[in-house]
Amino acid sequence: MKKRIFVILLSLCLAIAAMTVMAMADTWYLEDGDITISANDSGQTVTQGTVSISDANPVISNSTPATSTAYTITVLTSGNASANFTLSNVNISTSGKASIDVGVYSANITLSGSNTLYGSDNPAIHVSSGSLTISGGTNDALSAVIDSNGAAIGSNSGEDFSGSIVITGGNIISSAGTGAGIGSGYKGKFSGTISIAGGTVAGSAVIGAGIGSGANKEGGFSGTINISGGTVTGSTTGTGAGIGGGEAGDFSGSITISGGTVTAINSYNRNSGAGIGAGAYATFSGSINITGGTIKATSANSEGIGVGKQGTVSSTAVYNLVCDVVSNNEVIGTLTDLSTVVSGSTSTNTTVSHSYDNGTVTQEATCTDEGVMTYTCLACGSTYTGVIAKISHTAGEAVVEDEVLATCTEDGSYDKVVYCTDCGEELSRETITVPATGHSYTVEWSWNGSSATAILTCSGCNDVQRIEAEVTSKNILGVVTYTATVTFNGETYTSTQTSGTSLLTIGANYTAVNEAIAKANALNPSDYTNFADVTAAISAVDWTLNVLNQPTVNAYAEAIEAAIENLVPVDSEDVEITEPIEDTNTESEPDSEPEESEPETNPTTGIAVALLPMVVAVAGVVAGKRR
Repeated sequence: MKKRIFVILLSLCLAIAAMTVMAMADTWYLEDGDITISANDSGQTVTQGTVSISDANPVISNSTPATSTAYTITVLTSGNASANFTLSNVNISTSGKASIDVGVYSANITLSGSNTLYGSDNPAIHVSSGSLTISGGTNDALSAVIDSNGAAIGSNSGEDFSGSIVITGGNIISSAGTGAGIGSGYKGKFSGTISIAGGTVAGSAVIGAGIGSGANKEGGFSGTINISGGTVTGSTTGTGAGIGGGEAGDFSGSITISGGTVTAINSYNRNSGAGIGAGAYATFSGSINITGGTIKATSANSEGIGVGKQGTVSSTAVYNLVCDVVSNNEVIGTLTDLSTVVSGSTSTNTTVSHSYDNGTVTQEATCTDEGVMTYTCLACGSTYTGVIAKISHTAGEAVVEDEVLATCTEDGSYDKVVYCTDCGEELSRETITVPATGHSYTVEWSWNGSSATAILTCSGCNDVQRIEAEVTSKNILGVVTYTATVTFNGETYTSTQTSGTSLLTIGANYTAVNEAIAKANALNPSDYTNFADVTAAISAVDWTLNVLNQPTVNAYAEAIEAAIENLVPVDSEDVEITEPIEDTNTESEPDSEPEESEPETNPTTGIAVALLPMVVAVAGVVAGKRR
């Protein structure tokens, strides 16, 4: 019975002990001693004093946060493992060692509440070649302060920083003297990486950089600082840079800011370091790349971005800046003069990135001048101009210039010219040849009997040509027509002339008619019973006929003669004496003998009947050619 009671009591004690161990795995209090967190690929163990418990995410705290403790936290890792733990209202103050020693190992620290780390001669959080990640919420804070030559968060004095520090959240304040607020200690080379993606981070120092490398030429900055988010402040009150290198430490690394609100300040009014870049007395040969975020970079007595006082800029230095970076002691504004931002070495490669609009036409392009398009940065208002290509000319109607008139013998010409209707510039010129006009002759004729001469006169040049014509003739009814013909330069010219009298105008010979009428007038009509036949024959005479009707006229005479010959006399006792018959041709005088010296004529034409044989002869002439 006693043995059973003993077993029960032992079991209860073991259960109580187990419950105590489980409670320690959740929250570890520093007042109980130094804590070591060891992690490997198999898991994580927390050791405090004689207790060593497997704990994947321990919470480390002070049971009385208002009172600091000298106990510390040490991280030991192997393989790819990282130590994971939470600081919750921790208050550590040390001398001779770091409050949290990561060293060459890897740790992920989550902040909870308000945490304070202080070291008199060693970093508050020591990182050399290892890696440290700090995260936390908006109300979770960490203050890391050191009085001596190490970095507040980073490497010891004289120790290089080649590891990495990543901050993604929380409110972190770090402060150092000759070492960096965050980075490498005094005389320690900075070849590692600091990345800040969130939270509120403030790093400050005196002659070391606020965030970057510690002071001294034995150190220097060859690593990388990347800021992509959060609110970040790097400041110094001496010769170091706000963000970058410490005093005299040459800067050959790179700083890239792509987001967040970043303030880099050097308030020392003597040989101050740069706001962002290298400290005083250093050489700047690295690069500063600012592609986003809101930046304020100021220095009381040096460059806002670039190199500190008494420093130099190497020809390999590169500045890639966004437009809303300002220089010296100015607040955020417009970058208009790069010489006030960087040290201004002519061999420095400096570019400025802007966010420009689509441009505004500030000068219209014409056909003679290019236009101007002005682009304005939407962030800072800075501008640059582009060229608008000339527009095409507007061709007008072609005009005639330099006209030379063609003559009879020589070609002429003129220029057909096209001008722009907008600017008047000559666009094209074409010379047109006008062929010679050739002579244009008018003709006058000079007749000399049956020969003729054509006188050709050019109306253009007054050239005169005299040409003997070829003359042909034709006789029609007594009228001879002469035709003169000249052919010259492919043109034929003609002229006609007539001579002689047309037979149509020569009256017939009425001599026989008049003689017959004279016989009739010599008779006494009352002596004949049929004298009326004589009278009728005389009345039938047409006195207007021409020579072509001569047979008709002869027939008139024969008719009268026949009527006289056929008269029938009456008995003389019955004859009544009457007046003689009058000739109806009033121009004839049958009672008087015609004078032999003047031949009888047709009373209508008055042409001598004696000429009739000659006229008839002419009518038979065949037309001959004459020249």
